[in-house]
Amino acid sequence: MVYALMIDDEQALRESVQRTASLAGLELLTASTWDEGLTLFHIHSPDLVIVDYNLPESRHGLQLIAEIRKLRPSVRLVLLSGYIDEEDAQEIESLDLVDRAVSKITSPNATELILNEIRSAAHRALNPTNWVDVATAHQRAESTDRAALDDLDHKIQQRRGMS
Repeated sequence: MVYALMIDDEQALRESVQRTASLAGLELLTASTWDEGLTLFHIHSPDLVIVDYNLPESRHGLQLIAEIRKLRPSVRLVLLSGYIDEEDAQEIESLDLVDRAVSKITSPNATELILNEIRSAAHRALNPTNWVDVATAHQRAESTDRAALDDLDHKIQQRRGMS
């Protein structure tokens, strides 16, 4: 059973995390593009998706994460990015779109954080579905303020010279 999917364009990071997860007895699928990741998401329905903020040759930003949240509101989403700092991470988390936002730049051990998230997803998969949590997640996904996402997306892109 697949518990986690990592969508990131950094091949070395994907391979390192996947190898480390495998050594820990955890299964992690990886994708380098948004389209590839979305396909794997539909096929395997992982409990955890770790997604990069800026994927080349792809749309980028928080709207992509909102798309996954809408497809499966109960999935745990972790944003992992070299384009955000701790302030950005806190703002993103405050929108209640992702469960965790991690900066590749300021987080000293992003790989360990990811492994802990995968372990947690594997543990959650063993438990029966809590339908109250699913309903709450669905409600949260439906009430996402798209304008706030666009505003924060734009602000992050401007700060990082991406737009």
